Amino acid sequence: MTAIPLERGLAQAIALYNGGRKADAHALCRALLERDPAHPAVHQLMAVLCMDSGDPQRAAEHIEHSLAARPGHGPSMRIGAQAWYEAGCLRRERGDAAGARQAWRAALALQAELAPAWFALSLVCEDLGEFDEARAALERLLALQPDHPQALVNLALLLQRSGDVDAAMDRYANAYRLQPETLGRIANALSAQSCGRIWLRLDDLKRELERRAPVSPAPRA
Repeated sequence: MTAIPLERGLAQAIALYNGGRKADAHALCRALLERDPAHPAVHQLMAVLCMDSGDPQRAAEHIEHSLAARPGHGPSMRIGAQAWYEAGCLRRERGDAAGARQAWRAALALQAELAPAWFALSLVCEDLGEFDEARAALERLLALQPDHPQALVNLALLLQRSGDVDAAMDRYANAYRLQPETLGRIANALSAQSCGRIWLRLDDLKRELERRAPVSPAPRA
């Protein structure tokens, strides 16, 4: 039997995927790659199938093949970024902090606006003692999402650690404005490190934070 043209086979694999027959789509894609091991669109579809089956590492490998054939291809870059992000999460869960950092760096190289990857990278870098990279990751995240209270608190902690308590207070204030329930964590952080400040009354700290980042009045109806 004559093999069907590869592009027709790819169209069939996509139809199988869209019809919910993912195992059949996966098998057809494997057969197509045996005929053309470098076909970028087949590798892209294989990456999607691997993501759906919970194997982001394998998905990332397929996307690398796809991007090798067509660098800068937007859809492949987005799929690859998500694959590397999820691969990093799996590595982190398994206790491989360095591997997670490598995966999240790869994700951000493909999609610099992937905010969750910046936050995840900041956390793992802090755990690894790479405080400068952790701070840089938080600053990139806040450039994308200025109203991210957890990132503001974590950046404040790093600034406080470096001795810049005044800059830390400004970030704490913005975090408190966005999420008042961070007050307890802020108070503990300020008193727990050698570079910090202490308030006898929590209300005094609240007033200082409100002074630094006042809540904007609601617009009139």
